[in-house]
Amino acid sequence: MPRAIKRKHLEAGKELKFSRPDFVRDILFTPEGLGLTPKLYTKSTQNLPDDKKVASTSAKDHLPYFEDEPLVAQLMNYQRLSKMRGTYVGEAAKPERQVVDEDGRVRIEPATEPTGFWKYVYNNKIHPSFLLHRTVTGRSASANPNAQNFPKRGRGSMKELVKAFRRVFVAPPGWKIVECDLSQIELRLIAWQSRDPTMIRLYNDGADIHAMTAARTMGLEYGEFLELDAETRDMKRFQAKAIKGSFGDGRFFWQ
Repeated sequence: MPRAIKRKHLEAGKELKFSRPDFVRDILFTPEGLGLTPKLYTKSTQNLPDDKKVASTSAKDHLPYFEDEPLVAQLMNYQRLSKMRGTYVGEAAKPERQVVDEDGRVRIEPATEPTGFWKYVYNNKIHPSFLLHRTVTGRSASANPNAQNFPKRGRGSMKELVKAFRRVFVAPPGWKIVECDLSQIELRLIAWQSRDPTMIRLYNDGADIHAMTAARTMGLEYGEFLELDAETRDMKRFQAKAIKGSFGDGRFFWQ
């Protein structure tokens, strides 16, 4: 760890933890750290002047751009594991109990509240709320817990962990769990409203617009992109979803 960054945070009385966004920013985006150039900023600062923008530290949207850096790859895994443990796993409630220490002394461990998904378990079931009035865009939303935000992809060791987590959800006998989504609905509406010929052609041909975007950002032809290994294709396609694909005159950049 760079001494200048370590000294700065210790002198401010702050812990050197990768769970703190300001610490992560100093490690990744300052000259004393890795000196990376931010590509995305926090929602509250992204429209401010450049000197007021604050780099995002999101492992979902921003850090994948720098995953070739070993430290960033490790940080992404750390953040995902921390979220899995705190948000999606947690611990069941524990009653107050007596504990005998090694020296024979008896102490009382206080009761604890459930954390993670244990907060929402009732009769061995989880009952998320689905809301039709919360979002400005008219999309459905989910809460307590957010069933639309369960992890569904991962790389390396995270891949098997995510698969194991999703196997936790089992339908009652005689029922099935159905997962559905409107495929690229916003982009399809944009294509229809703008009459953009490239987008309309792609959708009429059944092409994958996110994969096309990923191929262009990598400087590859679509066929070359499809020849990459499945894990790389999936991650690059995922990253491409964050890219604004149009010039000001409406022409999409792969034309």
